[in-house]
Amino acid sequence: MRYLNVYSPKNIVLAVFVVTLVLILYSFIVNVSLEFFLNVNFIYVILSFSALFFTLIISSVRLSLLSKELRFVDSLTIWFSSQFISNISPTHSGGEILRFYAITKIANNSGKNFAIVLYEILLDVLVPNMLALFFALFYLVAERNLYCILPMFSSTLIVTLWVSIFLRRRRIYSAILRVVERFGFLRRYFDFKTMELNFSDVKLNILDHVIFVFLTLLKIVFASFSVFLAYLAVGVNIEFTRSLVAYLFALSLGIIPLPAGSIGMEVGLSIIKPGVGVVLWRILAYYVLTLICLPFILNLSKRLTIRRSLNK
Repeated sequence: MRYLNVYSPKNIVLAVFVVTLVLILYSFIVNVSLEFFLNVNFIYVILSFSALFFTLIISSVRLSLLSKELRFVDSLTIWFSSQFISNISPTHSGGEILRFYAITKIANNSGKNFAIVLYEILLDVLVPNMLALFFALFYLVAERNLYCILPMFSSTLIVTLWVSIFLRRRRIYSAILRVVERFGFLRRYFDFKTMELNFSDVKLNILDHVIFVFLTLLKIVFASFSVFLAYLAVGVNIEFTRSLVAYLFALSLGIIPLPAGSIGMEVGLSIIKPGVGVVLWRILAYYVLTLICLPFILNLSKRLTIRRSLNK
């Protein structure tokens, strides 16, 4: 979308350059050569990416259940587009703004959609970071792995921040408003002075919360399985539990303000098992996934452009 600055070709190239530079430097540090491609088991590679792909399917299902106004194909397009933006934005952020914008354009009711996106953020931030905090404490005590202090600190910071925001619901609107106000395309299309953040419009019972937490955990399991298979693809044996912890640590340390959480993601994975498995998984999770998501955001951009022209 031409209104979204991070969508510009210049920023996309810059993001890819930063991620590539970090990955090259990491490969030198852990002594990974390009020859590892010759010995990769491509069956495991395909399975690894399929597991990663399925996490976005689960996210799309969750969004379609949260917003009944959206068709599943709309949720699918929005989430894949959101992933594309997240992959070229600092700390994996930016996708949430796109989701809010796209959902509101398709389903209207800005206040309710803001609440839906916030609820998704809470699920995708609190659940993995609370798990990361637990495992960081466990490995710090059980294995004396001092590097676990890093995800322990970042997870504590993230959980504390978001719990504080959630408990102070009256301030959520104004806090997010200050962030959103930076994006000119949102100011142009929404009257934020009259929009309300309607948490009450997202009517969920206990069973609904259980279902959404389950779907979030399922996402984590499939993403962790993707890490597990990526290691197997390069002949590195690792327990699934450790691949789960590696993925959680990567998410926790992905708060570093570089595109797609670069450096933090590599460090998080390496706390459990450094080496070629990290490089392969990052290639799949960044380059391949970003390329797969590109047609979705182009389609979404076209759809929203047509919708704007019809509303004029």
